[in-house]
Amino acid sequence: WMDHGGWYDLKENSFRRIVDLTFIGAMGPPGGGRNPITGRFMRHFNIIAFTEFDDGSMVRIFQTVLDWWLDRSGFDDSFRSRSSSVIAATMGAYKASVENLLPTPTKSHYTFNLRDFSRVVQGILLTRKEDFAAPSELVAVWLHELLRVFYDRLTVDADRSWFLANTTALVKDHFDLSIGEVFGSRIAHKPSETLNDEDIRSLMYCDFEDPKAKVKAYKLVEDVSALQPRMNALLDEYNSVAPKPMNLVLSLFCL
Repeated sequence: WMDHGGWYDLKENSFRRIVDLTFIGAMGPPGGGRNPITGRFMRHFNIIAFTEFDDGSMVRIFQTVLDWWLDRSGFDDSFRSRSSSVIAATMGAYKASVENLLPTPTKSHYTFNLRDFSRVVQGILLTRKEDFAAPSELVAVWLHELLRVFYDRLTVDADRSWFLANTTALVKDHFDLSIGEVFGSRIAHKPSETLNDEDIRSLMYCDFEDPKAKVKAYKLVEDVSALQPRMNALLDEYNSVAPKPMNLVLSLFCL
């Protein structure tokens, strides 16, 4: 169609002309499993490209969003003072991930962009003021969103260990807290350098802890060990009446 405006119909041996068609495409630069396209194909397009936002622009955008939410929700200064640290720490995690967690043919999904940065901030915005008891809990929900957006995407143990070490440093540098203090009693029995996947899953925020609640609040799950059997019971209840049961294993990673 690009060169001739249509295709031949092989059954009728007639040419089918396609009219009033606008073709729009989007792509990233070659690399990380993405192949280059030919100049012969590209000549049919008007190429529009833009450079990435600089760090200052990204900080200003997300700082404005987070400050607006904190003010609208009625948080006091002890919470608002954490806002700049949350954005700076997210920027640090994002930049470090882009530079160190590079895509390869076996890890082609290791592509991090502005959307991932925004998902961390959006996750924080799902919470409610009444579910926070102290400013340190704002750090906890930030850490949870960071782990869900970045850490859960990693498929290699070495990458997970690197990300956890980098996150531990970010928490210390920007919030003057240890990662153990953020996790609280969930990992009180272990030093931060020996944390594993199970420990990481112990910090969980969700809005489905109480399926019968009238208001689905996105908040901290106090007892993660009780959540899994509760979800399994609901799944069994669904399967008992559904025409097509779902045979799922609801691990903590799945939840």
